[in-house]
Amino acid sequence: MDGRLNTTELHAEFLNHKITVYCQRLDYGYEIRILGGQRSHVGSVTVADEQGNLQTITLPGHKEDVITRQWAAQIWEIVKQPVSVLGGVHYDDLEKEQLMEVIHVLEKLLAECKMNLQKS
Repeated sequence: MDGRLNTTELHAEFLNHKITVYCQRLDYGYEIRILGGQRSHVGSVTVADEQGNLQTITLPGHKEDVITRQWAAQIWEIVKQPVSVLGGVHYDDLEKEQLMEVIHVLEKLLAECKMNLQKS
């Protein structure tokens, strides 16, 4: 390692539970974890390769692939390096309006993450 490895943490809160994003710059590539809600977990993982091609694995019953694919594609557009995104945000029994609010929170975190990457 050449010492450039660093991690940025972003935080938000929804329904009294934290959502945390960890964005780690590697020597070559980026590793991002989006976790929180009532239970952090592994729901989906998306990897963007050097050309921006996406590969996603989603565990049965999970829907985080929508989030991980969006994040991987948009982060790759900035860094043009491999990107892995793990998503696991869970809330019990959300109504459609609440789900839309979670998506809005995640979009704000994505915008903040992208802004941080563009500065570095």
